[in-house]
Amino acid sequence: LQKKGIQLWKELEKELKSDFELEITGGIMVAETENDISYLKNKILAEKKVGIEMELLSREDVRKHIPNVSKKVLAAAYCPGEGKINPMLATPALAKEAERLGTKFNLETTVLSIKKEKEFFIVETNRGIIKSKYLVNAAGGWSRNVSEMLGIKSPVLSAPQQMIVTESSVPIIPSMISHAHRHLTMKQIKNGNIIIGGGWFAGYNKEMHKTINYRDAISGNLWVAQRVIPSIGHLHILRTWATVGVMIDGAPILGETPGTKNFYQAVGANGYTMAPVMGNIISDLIKGKSPDIDIESFSLNRF
Repeated sequence: LQKKGIQLWKELEKELKSDFELEITGGIMVAETENDISYLKNKILAEKKVGIEMELLSREDVRKHIPNVSKKVLAAAYCPGEGKINPMLATPALAKEAERLGTKFNLETTVLSIKKEKEFFIVETNRGIIKSKYLVNAAGGWSRNVSEMLGIKSPVLSAPQQMIVTESSVPIIPSMISHAHRHLTMKQIKNGNIIIGGGWFAGYNKEMHKTINYRDAISGNLWVAQRVIPSIGHLHILRTWATVGVMIDGAPILGETPGTKNFYQAVGANGYTMAPVMGNIISDLIKGKSPDIDIESFSLNRF
């Protein structure tokens, strides 16, 4: 799904004659200990079995790819097919094209309840009633809430995650970087900003329905980032924010909901990369076509 998603993003960028700042720069997961290296060897074997190109880099090879990497890094797993995209460019371009094709967006609209009546779903919102024959649950970290409105149990958990962006810099990080056992993702975008994340938990205020920055998560994330790439230590932080991620079991929930006809699930922990291919699959299912990927293992039934 990830590989197909990347290919579809490339095609969409060309089709829409847009610049998504989509670059296949490769991805590197660094190791600091022998245990890390053992984990990476198993990871490489598992991913090669499903057709992903991977290799183990020595300390010297890692430095060839990323000259600024710390001396603490002993080895790394390298995936040449990984890359990056700028959602702030790609999302508006897709939304504009969707509107041109007739899509209607109801922004700042809260779903209050959902009921199934014969052949239709009745969605009550703070801005009125929406009646629809088909319903797709693509609500990310809030997908569980949507399912529960129809009495369906879902294992999806919302995970408030801490994100950080630095000021612009000369090129420091050519590839996306992650860590074998510490929370870290790091990439440098076209304008020189470095985006740092990787699963550090932020907070969530249930009364205000808003995410909250955690100072400890920010400082911890920066500590790991500087530990891997010491030369970023001179950069100023422009802003931090808390986003709501998705926790399932590593795989998406995809397809028609068992026992509820015409209610479809499109929930993924790596949702942005897989979004185009997940959209295509759901579209095919609604139109009565068989998708070209076997999605049985992604069914809600597995729980």
